[in-house]
Amino acid sequence: MSIAGHARISARVGVAARRISEFLIEPVGEGSPPQASAPGSIAVVALSPRCGTTTLARGIARMLGNASAVSETAYGQSPGSGVAGADLVILVAGAELEPAMARAAERSFGSWAGRVAVVVIGAEENDPRWRDVAGYFVPSSPWSARLVGWGAPASGALGEALRAALSLQTGG
Repeated sequence: MSIAGHARISARVGVAARRISEFLIEPVGEGSPPQASAPGSIAVVALSPRCGTTTLARGIARMLGNASAVSETAYGQSPGSGVAGADLVILVAGAELEPAMARAAERSFGSWAGRVAVVVIGAEENDPRWRDVAGYFVPSSPWSARLVGWGAPASGALGEALRAALSLQTGG
């Protein structure tokens, strides 16, 4: 690879690292800490843009029959009080995200929440980059995402991954 190619990759990694650090490291402010989430709550947090966070949050809310128990944090947004004390935090990553970033996020969120699960959208289960990081893999499926967005229950690989991740909430 040329020097220019390495420089482009290094610049992209630098930008991604800065965005993740801004996302994970919040300045200490005055006043009281964020209120803890309600018992039984689930926080769904995007680690990369357009990675399926909304689809997963809607699918989970539909499975639980309780939309108020699920908070969603879009990419680039501060998770705020939706994560503090949540029983389960589901970190959603697109396959293009560097797995080390997902691992750092998992460690950080693990100190705030009961359990943390990493879901990767669009990566194969046998992808060696994600082997030690991701707990759940969901194939990219625009049709499934649309159906869940319209209120249909999550089925197929998406439904299986959501049921498996939700089993973490109860320790199952």
